[in-house]
Amino acid sequence: MSKAYVNADALGNEIVLGQKYGYSSKDGSWGRTTVGTAKKISPSGQVALEVIEVKQFMYGFESDYRRDDHAKTVSVRPYMLFPVA
Repeated sequence: MSKAYVNADALGNEIVLGQKYGYSSKDGSWGRTTVGTAKKISPSGQVALEVIEVKQFMYGFESDYRRDDHAKTVSVRPYMLFPVA
């Protein structure tokens, strides 16, 4: 078993500031994928992402709706984040 960090991503790797990360969420039938750059880690352990892109989609449909009305930064628990190349 690998060493767990308080600020570890979903793969168990330590969060690296300046690196791109992504996460997804859903609300009913709608899903949303967000990609951003890790800017800081708060004392409570949340990672502040500077948002690069948000895509929204409806489950069961081949859609790829890009959102332009998203927040500029979001705070996310590190275990929700996946590294993005």
